[in-house]
Amino acid sequence: MPAKTPAKHDETKKKDDSKDASKKEGSKPAPNKAGAKPDPNKKEDASKKKSVDQKSKLSKQEVKKRAEAAKKKAKDAKKLLEELENTTLDLGGEDGKKLFCKKLHGSLSPLRTLLSLYGRFPVTNTRKNEDGTYEYEASCSSMSVFHFNITTLLLLYAFGVGMFNILKLLLASGPRSTDNLSKATLEKQWKYDKALVQRHSIPLIIVFTTLLQGCLSSIFFTRKRYYLAHIFGFINKAAYTLHMDIAGTVSDYTLQSTVICTVVTCVFIMLGSLKFGPSSIGTPTVFGSLMVRLYLGPRDFLKYEGKYGSRQFIQILGGWFLIVIYVSSVAPMLLFIYKCKILRKGLACWNGRAYCALLRGLEFAQTESTRTTYNLLFKDHCVLLDLVDSVDQMYSFTIESFFLLQLTSLLFQLYFFFRTGTEGETLIPHTSTKYEQKYFYVRPYDWVPALLILLTTTALIYACGNAAAQVGEEAEAGFEVLRRKGVIGRKTDQELEFMFSMCFSFSNTLKKCEISGAGYLYYNKAFMMQMISVTLFCLFLLLQFRPFLEYHPQIFKNGTADLFLRRLEGTSGDSATKIWRNGTLWILRQ
Repeated sequence: MPAKTPAKHDETKKKDDSKDASKKEGSKPAPNKAGAKPDPNKKEDASKKKSVDQKSKLSKQEVKKRAEAAKKKAKDAKKLLEELENTTLDLGGEDGKKLFCKKLHGSLSPLRTLLSLYGRFPVTNTRKNEDGTYEYEASCSSMSVFHFNITTLLLLYAFGVGMFNILKLLLASGPRSTDNLSKATLEKQWKYDKALVQRHSIPLIIVFTTLLQGCLSSIFFTRKRYYLAHIFGFINKAAYTLHMDIAGTVSDYTLQSTVICTVVTCVFIMLGSLKFGPSSIGTPTVFGSLMVRLYLGPRDFLKYEGKYGSRQFIQILGGWFLIVIYVSSVAPMLLFIYKCKILRKGLACWNGRAYCALLRGLEFAQTESTRTTYNLLFKDHCVLLDLVDSVDQMYSFTIESFFLLQLTSLLFQLYFFFRTGTEGETLIPHTSTKYEQKYFYVRPYDWVPALLILLTTTALIYACGNAAAQVGEEAEAGFEVLRRKGVIGRKTDQELEFMFSMCFSFSNTLKKCEISGAGYLYYNKAFMMQMISVTLFCLFLLLQFRPFLEYHPQIFKNGTADLFLRRLEGTSGDSATKIWRNGTLWILRQ
């Protein structure tokens, strides 16, 4: 083999030195000389290195995102544990229990004051025990029970006498009286009374359905007043025994409901005083006349104001009856919502304790002071079931009558709005000369009190149904905690006994942990959808027949009866119209 020349030997040596230097320093290979072909192996190495760098960057971003997500998850878990800690830890021992009882007793104060003012709270607080609990009673000798009985008698009188007079007016073919009055006077007064009743058919339907609901709830509360006092005492002692702040934010609800009920009552009084709409003054008048018609007989006391203001007295009397009827129908349902909120809060506290004991065993130790041991959890659950059952038994038949009658009232309110909106513009107004020859039922500004009644009725129905449904939903949330824990795996005998006992309790097909009206039907979200569907079906059925309900053609063609109604409702040119118009303009200007 021929020997290398010195020049070639130097060139090969320089190349070897450059390769060794590039390997040691990790630098890039020297670029190719001009005109030389690129090395494919070097190109592949560069692309691989670039992909590795991109993967490292992506992995760093993913690690950063995962770290932030883990930090956020830990923060949320810590916040949840702090919230659950407030329901499980022993807050001050006996002082904490007394504080819970005092808070529960004070949460009812606004609502108790309002209902006691109208005679709708037949329970009195007798004394405070040494352990901080309160006792209640419903003795007949107490002033609250006496006031409740008087209001109940007034409601029964209003319903009985009112229905008797309405049927007597509508079914009778003419006036019958033994008074020494001419037949023409009796005939005229009978037409006035009959026209007034038929003119306000829908308001009277709403009033009497509300009145019937108030009478039924008063009768049920009178029969169960001792049981009602027992429930109030049982709830207070349960707060002490379970060591739960079951009052929670219920005090906000009682204050809000009291304010709303007071504001709605004041608005009704203002509408009647200003004679804002014909129905706002005509409804109290017709109801007041029905209350005293048996005593005054067929007198001409409604035709004119009179020297002694007899018509004004009838209007004030009817307005007072309407306010009492409204509060009497609302009162038992406000108490029902109050107790449902307490039950929901108690079940939520129990769910938090079960969650800490079963799913957060490492963070929380099961102790008797926090009532998170399996034995105490099962006992507390039994107490809560007794509370749900007692409230269910107390309001059986009251809830059913409320939903039935209020949905009937809501049906006619919706029918009134539909008919007013579709046919009101085609009717000839009462100022026209052709008014006596046409039928008329839509009166100016009647939609204002009607809309207020519609909103309050709808809101109360929704609040009652939603409060009852939330009790069952909160109980199902406790079963969800047990389902997540499961019974598979290594467990102690005490834990297995607790799990099986609770599963049997929640899966009981005979009696669910829900408000059921003594077992007749379960009040949940499905029931609310059924109520909506039934109401719409009845509304469509009513629209097929379209009854008049608010006028009588034969009577309203009579000029004197027409003038009487317009004077009474404030739609004529007398002083009542001026007061009504001035009040309306003042409100609009403000």
